[in-house]
Amino acid sequence: MVLSKWFQLLDRLIQSSSEAKSANSIQLIQAVECLVTVIQAALATNAQDERKGRLVN
Repeated sequence: MVLSKWFQLLDRLIQSSSEAKSANSIQLIQAVECLVTVIQAALATNAQDERKGRLVN
């Protein structure tokens, strides 16, 4: 569900007008960086919980 919202955002940014593309490129980079951070945090949480014998997701 969260990933589908990210893909919708990315699709809107890609389809935007050429004048706004440079500003949207910055937003796109920031959105991807944020998504990567969220994924890294989830993976780290899962790794910690696997060592304790349980899996979060």
